[in-house]
Amino acid sequence: MTTEAWFTPEGIEDLLPEQAEKLEFYRRELVDLFAASGYALVQPPLAEYVEALLTGTAQDLRDDTCVFVDRESGRQMGVRADMTPQVARIALSRLEAGRGHPLRLCYAGEVLRAHYNRATGSRSPYQVGIELFNVPGTAGDQEALLLLVEAMEALGLTPMTLSLGHAGLVRGLLEASGLTAPEQADVLDMLRRKARPEYEAWLAAHLDDIHYSVQALFTDWLLLAGEAESVLEQARALLQELPEQLHQLQALADVVMLLREAVPDVRLFVDLAEVRGYQYHTGVTFATYVTDAHGQAVEVANGGRYDGMGREFGAVAPATGFSLDLRAVLDMLPPVERTGERIWAPMQPDAALYEKVGLLRAEGWEVLWCETVPQGAGRYLENIGGEWVVRNDKA
Repeated sequence: MTTEAWFTPEGIEDLLPEQAEKLEFYRRELVDLFAASGYALVQPPLAEYVEALLTGTAQDLRDDTCVFVDRESGRQMGVRADMTPQVARIALSRLEAGRGHPLRLCYAGEVLRAHYNRATGSRSPYQVGIELFNVPGTAGDQEALLLLVEAMEALGLTPMTLSLGHAGLVRGLLEASGLTAPEQADVLDMLRRKARPEYEAWLAAHLDDIHYSVQALFTDWLLLAGEAESVLEQARALLQELPEQLHQLQALADVVMLLREAVPDVRLFVDLAEVRGYQYHTGVTFATYVTDAHGQAVEVANGGRYDGMGREFGAVAPATGFSLDLRAVLDMLPPVERTGERIWAPMQPDAALYEKVGLLRAEGWEVLWCETVPQGAGRYLENIGGEWVVRNDKA
């Protein structure tokens, strides 16, 4: 076997001790925060049948899902590319989320992507997140967003920018436009790529095909991104003839108002041309950004409302949530400082020694076994009069 066999596939990497310890430390910080907020931890399987992984609105994960044939059943299985559909399956099929009671779940685990995109980092992100079921509308969106801000603060990732959008509003505008399905798909593609010159050229050729009530908004659509209140004011003026879309815009404004009061240090953006996850999300969407050491904006977490999950099985529940890739931000997180100090213990057949080692580790000390205590060891255990005590004079 050559050393080439030791190399991991492109986009999949080992975590060495310092990084692995950091990941585990901050995973615990986040799970503990979520638990303190009423979110119960679930752990979905790494792989399951493809039809469960790609239920309904999760169909957009198909290209990113690694698929194989299960030797036991002969059915297709997939390795999860995202944990949200799995948590939704657990909520709807195992925990009776379909009965209308609020349900709060959190999760942490590795996922696998079939394709490697250097721009988005590892093919094996480590997702940590929450899902909130049966708290519809603004109340659920606000709860998820406040917890997201707390999670960012727990990681020390501040100052941050929070960017908000609304997938339902985008969907409503396209439906009101009168454009054909292929034309709507073209608009979504240009919005997704923020292709302003291309969009303006397309608009010049198709403006007469768009219903008069949304022509002004289509003209300014790619400009509706920036400081929250300014964008909301511009959009409100453009939506006067669309009461349903005005209602959706007001829901977004209510979220912004609460965030301004609750987390005044967070910079709030609104981007009404944000269409990422359009087929998946149904309402308010959001993402957090921080600036890295090179002055570049880095996305840390994203999420939003997805009320359509599970419709195929007759168990639909309002839902929102978010996840962040802990692996992607490891280099930006503060180093982990060990709370205990090292003590050396000589390996000897003595039950009292083993008991002492266990007690010291429970107190937070790092206790290492050794054949003989090395010179210059600092703290070490020594048997004095039949009792094992910690000494600190090994020179």
